[in-house]
Amino acid sequence: MKTVNGLPRLAVTALLTISLCFWAGVGAIATSLVYADTDNPSQLTERVPLSGFEITGGSAKDSESTFDSARVIVGTAEKDTVVTIVVLSAGKAGNSKETTYALTVGSSGMFNQKIELAVGDNQISITAAKGNAYAEYSALIKRKDASIKKKLENGIILPGQSLDSLSPFMN
Repeated sequence: MKTVNGLPRLAVTALLTISLCFWAGVGAIATSLVYADTDNPSQLTERVPLSGFEITGGSAKDSESTFDSARVIVGTAEKDTVVTIVVLSAGKAGNSKETTYALTVGSSGMFNQKIELAVGDNQISITAAKGNAYAEYSALIKRKDASIKKKLENGIILPGQSLDSLSPFMN
């Protein structure tokens, strides 16, 4: 089976099955990903949720803004879990760049990876896989231009003045 960054290469099409489970009057959603290896499409493998995977620092929200040019993503997972971080940056000029970082979690159960952020939108996708267990996390980090920071630092707001007067600097 061919792999990309230690993960099985997925077929062009994958089936995502969602089943609703009701037990003791409480509804729960169970998901599983079924995929085929592109080298042997007749073999289907079911992916199950990966327990113990958590992002503990570097991206606490689904969407946030920053002036920083880099961020350190920190998390926990079981030993030998393969963590892949993909950063898709859409720059101001309309050009996009994809950067991939891959690492294997050691015996401490912790991982960290410094990622570079371009000015503009940076879509972060973090996946973790161990055997047939799989988990993912995504976030959007908007890096603002440093010139906006300077304008904000030098701006003056008088008592009673609306923050709307700063809106040209916030975009």
